[in-house]
Amino acid sequence: MTVKSTTPPTLKRQFPHVDDIVDWRAQQTIRLLWDRVFDLEARVQALTTTVLNLVGATNQQETEIADVKREADQALALSQQTKSEETPSTGGGTDSGQGAYGCSVAGSNGDIAGDQTPITAGKIVCGVGNEYPALLAVTATQAARDANRDELLDRIVWHLNQAGYPCSRYPTVNGRPWTLLFDAKGPNGEPVRQYAYRVIDYAAGVVGATSPPDHTNSYTTVMVFGGMTVGATTIPDAGIPD
Repeated sequence: MTVKSTTPPTLKRQFPHVDDIVDWRAQQTIRLLWDRVFDLEARVQALTTTVLNLVGATNQQETEIADVKREADQALALSQQTKSEETPSTGGGTDSGQGAYGCSVAGSNGDIAGDQTPITAGKIVCGVGNEYPALLAVTATQAARDANRDELLDRIVWHLNQAGYPCSRYPTVNGRPWTLLFDAKGPNGEPVRQYAYRVIDYAAGVVGATSPPDHTNSYTTVMVFGGMTVGATTIPDAGIPD
């Protein structure tokens, strides 16, 4: 049995008009020159492919380096934040994780009847985030990011007020306007007191930190307990209605 080769045949080189040359020496010389041209062309094509591969690999490495640098800058900025920068001075205490739990089970919007517990407040805050995802999305400029953040906070304020949680923006310093104050019951049914929560995940960009604000990443809504003050009363802001 004859086994046919699976190796593709080598294309026969074409030597235009060489066979028309009568002098055999001249014909051989021209043929050799054509062979040289073919060899050089093959080398140029191989070098071009190698250069394109190297350029692609270099671009990929530059992209990966930029990603790593951005993440490192964010980590450094967050590590340099002090407790006083992150948390307003509102008297300590705990919400027993109720605000974060409410956020984790939030629905598609913040239109929820309030029972003045931190759980429902968490549902409202993160429900507003679900209702307005465009305000959490990547933006072309930092100015657009700041405007969207402020609108989102004001919409959360309005929804909490509508549900019976007197709510206002916390007068933050150090460029961290992410905290809201509102009145709610204690985690174990204690009388109403004033709570402070950070409601936006600012890991995507920290205003005023050593690294520049990053508007190329999306935000998320969160419920990070910042403290409570027994006996304090929140004067509500107007917010932005639906």
